[in-house]
Amino acid sequence: MERLSVLVCTMSDRLPALRPDQYPETEGVAYVFSCQYPASAEAPQAPAWLDKRADAAFYPLAGHGLSANRNHALGLCRSELAVIGDDDVIYTAERLKKAIEIFDKHPDVDIVCFRATDMMGTPIKPYAEAPFEYAKRPRGTYVTSFELALRLSPALPQFDTRFGLGSDILGCGEEEIFLHDACRNGLHVVYFPIVLCTTENPHTTGRKFHEEAAIRRAKGGVLAYCYSLPGALLRIFRHVALVRRGLRLRALCDMLAGAAFVLKTGRKPSR
Repeated sequence: MERLSVLVCTMSDRLPALRPDQYPETEGVAYVFSCQYPASAEAPQAPAWLDKRADAAFYPLAGHGLSANRNHALGLCRSELAVIGDDDVIYTAERLKKAIEIFDKHPDVDIVCFRATDMMGTPIKPYAEAPFEYAKRPRGTYVTSFELALRLSPALPQFDTRFGLGSDILGCGEEEIFLHDACRNGLHVVYFPIVLCTTENPHTTGRKFHEEAAIRRAKGGVLAYCYSLPGALLRIFRHVALVRRGLRLRALCDMLAGAAFVLKTGRKPSR
């Protein structure tokens, strides 16, 4: 019986890069591939190796936006547990079995935040050494999508399609919004210092704050979504003080623009 599904979000031009060794055949584990493609193009076909796998299913999705792709994959999941996957992430059978074990050992936990490493086995960011509840997370904690594993339930939120790679205005931040909504819905979110996967691209989108306006707008948007207006403004100005000189005014304008966009379109998730 399938206990856990790895929800792999990809795009049609990325299909040739997918390799079967990224997704080991593992007892109790299935793979759901959600593949976006331009609405003006024909729906892509699954790679030959994937089409032969009994443990994998391939679903095309016309359109763009990573959050919409993740919601599509979540809607297709039929197992009790799920891992949020990407097409440049590598799993092992042992690590996937460990994820299932963690949920079995902690039946009160709804979402687990794990660790990820680069191809050399180095953690992709500083991680805490001890478990903690996300609602009481250490300052500076941020989560990447492929670190997340979920127990499916009606209270599980969707990803807000205003945020994330491929969105028109807010280029990241969908994980923070997702976890904020999960906690608001009463779900129990916990971090465990256990490696879930390896990534071929350890440079997460949020690290491009100084290079991309959409990332700066997303920072302001996340703060406006998660805090009161005074709290969001306080945090925006506090963050601007840490930005390198020469970019502070631009960063302030972009973060305020992102916050204004979220306040205009509403604090409720956009699906």
